[in-house]
Amino acid sequence: MFATHALPLHRPFALLLTAALVLGLAMPLVAPARVGAASADLFFSEYVEGSSNNKALEIYNGTGASVDLGAAGYNIQQFSNGNSTAGLTINLSGTVADGDVFVLAHASAAADVLAVADQTSSAGLFNGDDALVLRKGTTVLDVIGQVGFDPGDEWGSGLTSTLDNTLRRKPTVTDGDPIGNDAFDPSVEWDGFATNTFNGLGSHTVSDVPVRTDPSGTGAADPASVMVGATTLLTVTVTPGTNPDSTELAVTADLGPIGGSATQAFFDDGANGDATAGDNVFTWLATVGAVEAGGKVITATITDAEERSGTATISLTVAGAPSTIPEIQGESHLSPLDGEQVFGVEGIVTVSRSSSFWMTDPVGDGNDATSDGILVFGATAPVGAHVRVDGTVDEFRPGGSGGFENLTTTEIVSPTVTVLSTGNELPTTIIGVDRLPPTLAIDDDSTTSVEASNAVYDPENDGIDFWESLEGMRLLVADAVAVGPRNSFGEIAVISQLQADAGLRTPRGGILVRDPERDGNYQPADFNPERVILDDALAATPMVNTGDEFLADPVGVLDYGFGNYKLLVTANPGRVDNGLTREVTTPQGPRDLAVATFNVENLSVVNDQAKFDELAGQIVNNLRAPDLIGIEEMQDDSGPANDGTVSADAGWARLIDAIVAAGGPEYEFRSIDPVNNADGGAPGANIRVGFLFRTDRGLEFVDRPGGDAVTDTDVVPTPNGKWAQLTVSPGRVLDAELGGDDAFFDTRKSLAGEFRWRGETLFLVVNHFSSKGDDRPLFGHFQPPFRLTEFESGEPEDGWRHAQAQAVNDFVDEILAVDEDANVIVLGDINDFDFSETVQILSGERVAVPGGADADGSGPTTLTGEDPILTSLFELLPENERYSYVFDGNSQVLDQILVSGSILSRDPTYDVVRVNAEFAVQTSDHDPSVMRVAFQPRRR
Repeated sequence: MFATHALPLHRPFALLLTAALVLGLAMPLVAPARVGAASADLFFSEYVEGSSNNKALEIYNGTGASVDLGAAGYNIQQFSNGNSTAGLTINLSGTVADGDVFVLAHASAAADVLAVADQTSSAGLFNGDDALVLRKGTTVLDVIGQVGFDPGDEWGSGLTSTLDNTLRRKPTVTDGDPIGNDAFDPSVEWDGFATNTFNGLGSHTVSDVPVRTDPSGTGAADPASVMVGATTLLTVTVTPGTNPDSTELAVTADLGPIGGSATQAFFDDGANGDATAGDNVFTWLATVGAVEAGGKVITATITDAEERSGTATISLTVAGAPSTIPEIQGESHLSPLDGEQVFGVEGIVTVSRSSSFWMTDPVGDGNDATSDGILVFGATAPVGAHVRVDGTVDEFRPGGSGGFENLTTTEIVSPTVTVLSTGNELPTTIIGVDRLPPTLAIDDDSTTSVEASNAVYDPENDGIDFWESLEGMRLLVADAVAVGPRNSFGEIAVISQLQADAGLRTPRGGILVRDPERDGNYQPADFNPERVILDDALAATPMVNTGDEFLADPVGVLDYGFGNYKLLVTANPGRVDNGLTREVTTPQGPRDLAVATFNVENLSVVNDQAKFDELAGQIVNNLRAPDLIGIEEMQDDSGPANDGTVSADAGWARLIDAIVAAGGPEYEFRSIDPVNNADGGAPGANIRVGFLFRTDRGLEFVDRPGGDAVTDTDVVPTPNGKWAQLTVSPGRVLDAELGGDDAFFDTRKSLAGEFRWRGETLFLVVNHFSSKGDDRPLFGHFQPPFRLTEFESGEPEDGWRHAQAQAVNDFVDEILAVDEDANVIVLGDINDFDFSETVQILSGERVAVPGGADADGSGPTTLTGEDPILTSLFELLPENERYSYVFDGNSQVLDQILVSGSILSRDPTYDVVRVNAEFAVQTSDHDPSVMRVAFQPRRR
């Protein structure tokens, strides 16, 4: 083996030179190994011939692994004097490492040859007109032909002569290749074989051995999209084969894929494809036959005079009849051409963004039910360009795995775009002039999904269908007004003030969610489908408050995402400040008890002092320091850190100190710390409810020990049997007939407290019911959009606001059963509308029924036929003032105060203090509200 050859790297060259001088070395007639190249198997790398028996063979291993010659059955056969039958077989033995050589020498060879031999043989191997064959078993690997001739003599003639360094083989031996390639024609002369190409046994440093290559090519069609009957120029650009270079190149192709009848020869622009005379660009002007539309691949075959060949492919698309954008959009939420290829779709580019653009049909079909706009995804084009697009229609549902409730948007993907002209006017539809959205129903005729096959598509009456009919179009909202503030995502909900039949407007410029008929339907009648949301994805939006207008009419392209249709504005419309101010309520009189509710939006000591100061300022200056405040969303003292902390004492203290610093009284607080991560909200934040109250005006809290996170408070008579009292105060309301504690699974537990005011007992329950966050979106494809968080569906994770409302109602019933004139106030973030079934259950107008929502979505409630035991104070306000929260431009009720009959009979006043929800800059996203009521003491 090479590792055992005790000679320097180039020692064989010295050996070879000695043999040439002394023994008359014959010219080696075998190609050497390529440097660094792997071979499929072993091959001859050198042949040494001296006089008599001073001869040897070298075999190279470039396979990448060590080879056991004997185990694998390697052998050498000799074909003597032109015989076609082997006269001798020598079985090889030993191991040759990767990158090493194995030397077989005659046993009588010179000493310096034997010194590097791995195996010897006494057989007369080399007699003249012989061929030596290397085999693996019976498989021929390599051949040395015509050994034993003096290098000064030419054997043969022309390309097959030994003088021209040609490898000669026995006529019956056609396999094998001394440099590891496939078999080749022995008549071909290979460049680079010098008279002596070998640098010595085992060196393998030859670097000028060329790699033989076949001809190859690349194909193209121009145009790449061709209609039936039209022509396209098919082109194959050929790279000739090398070593030797190709001559007489030719290209043929089977045109069957495009309706051709036979294989067609292509024409070269040069002289017969000769690399020295032509440019090797072969073309054929082909006419597309009557084939189906779609992608086609033509395979071209390239040949040369050296009997080598290669291939090239030509890809093109056979176009169908031209389609229009309205045809693609269709009269439905899903395109009738979804998944199909479309061709020749023309439009004016209205918006361009990174790798996509929107375009609008330059003419349209005159049908308001079909959109004239569409998104082209995966290409760019300048705004104002008139383009023609080929591609595939796709319905894309935004939001990934979390967006299964979203609608889809219709797109053309994998597009080919041709620009026909530039500088065209942008087609624009004006909301409030050209088109007026419905003002009542988002959808009133679907039972499962607007994408269902039996869904009714009604753009004239259903808002979800109306905006679908404008998807992808450039819209302008005429005389727009913001019906909500700009949110943290840069979104602004607007309507056109030119629409006279828009929904009920609030006095401050918003638009109200309402159920005008209060008919108990599952879905209230009016969620204001006339709203559309301006989005800053393409251009900035101004910081506006509710009721603000714009310097310019907002204009953009209608897109969809996160459960809403959105107008992606293409320019900042600017702000017209309409002077919205933060309200200040009327102060309570000397006999008035002022009770408020305030969601402080995830307040904790990790917040900046500015938030505490701003909340304190609103409590002191805008709410006028009420006697008692039900607080929602106080986090624990580590804030959102999920570290096991549950106490919020530091947060309460900091808020109380901030109120004093703002000029207010010193409040006290009562609350109960939750079990860690058991009350919902951000993991680790442990939001809870509690009471803030001031005692300087006579209000007292009645403390009764024993309340904790898992202990339920109860109602018992006072010792004289006339009145009611709590067993623990403060205490949690946990006893619910609909599953007990499970009614409040992963939700803030309601907190009850007993107070004394001017000789009377008051019972307060502060609440923060399950969030609406998991309800289906108003503009999602499931219609009607069930409010899943209302129902006890069998899985407590579903929220169960109805069950929570029933639990609190049952608790109030217990109080009134002991004292029918008890003063009861239920307040907080109810997370549902004033007309909702949740509030009807809480008040006692309806009763929750276990078992979940009815299949038709009518809800798990039944009418009781009895008078309610609680009344929402929103009933005291004009309808257009019934809101405490603004979401996506919908002014709506979430925060409420409900009272028992004894308090209602005292003629309380009620005020929602507008300080947050309508403003772009907010301290909380909720507005607080306050009740004032005068008491005359009862005889006890």
